[in-house]
Amino acid sequence: MTMQRPQPKEGKSLVASYSPGIRISGAREFFSGMFIDTGLNAELDQAAQQVGWPSGKLPHSGGRIGEHYLIPSPAKCYALISGVPYKTVGALANAPADCQATGLACRWPQGERSAMAVHLLFDDLIACGFTTPIPLVVRSTHTDDLLAALLKHNAVIDRIEVALKRSFAFWEIAIPIGAGDQVDRPSRADAEKSSPVEPIICAHPDQLTPRYVKEITAPAEVLAAADEWREEIRRYVVNFVERSSDFPAQRR
Repeated sequence: MTMQRPQPKEGKSLVASYSPGIRISGAREFFSGMFIDTGLNAELDQAAQQVGWPSGKLPHSGGRIGEHYLIPSPAKCYALISGVPYKTVGALANAPADCQATGLACRWPQGERSAMAVHLLFDDLIACGFTTPIPLVVRSTHTDDLLAALLKHNAVIDRIEVALKRSFAFWEIAIPIGAGDQVDRPSRADAEKSSPVEPIICAHPDQLTPRYVKEITAPAEVLAAADEWREEIRRYVVNFVERSSDFPAQRR
């Protein structure tokens, strides 16, 4: 009997990325927002199809074109961190112990681009029973944008705590992660040129009505997941800083 040769796989992991405005392959539209590879996790595929997440092909470096879930923006998420210990990416990168304690991963090796990761639970998927946290991993100027979004969310939690006279964990209030208004930024390939991008933003409205606060307050599934994944996420932060992995946290 002849054994069938296994076909090589790319070995990708379940990670969310951010597009600041990339043309969808084979279409005229551009996409700005978070995206996740399709076909990596059967439970995610089922949940994404149930909630109606659209999919599309996006071009990547090296000429590769990948099929992704193009997550509608803004996306209602729960960030599984206990807080944001510093206000700049540089300070975060220089304090790995503080990052590990909060669950927010950040690194900035000398001569390289900065990188940041935060594990998210997507509200859309929770309703379908998918409660595995997925890390959003960003690099370069997107780290500044993600940090600014997290800091704005922290300020919103402060306002809610004052209004309701009780404290909230960071992940008890959903953060709407979206694409902001278009801005011009220097091109990495040519500093004298600029490219239009739509940066990551926290899309909370200015007015926090009681109804809105109720809508963004975490269900019990989020509290359970935050507790279940706490140690795994801390181990992920250590690995991320040491560059051993950008993969999501894994149960042990």
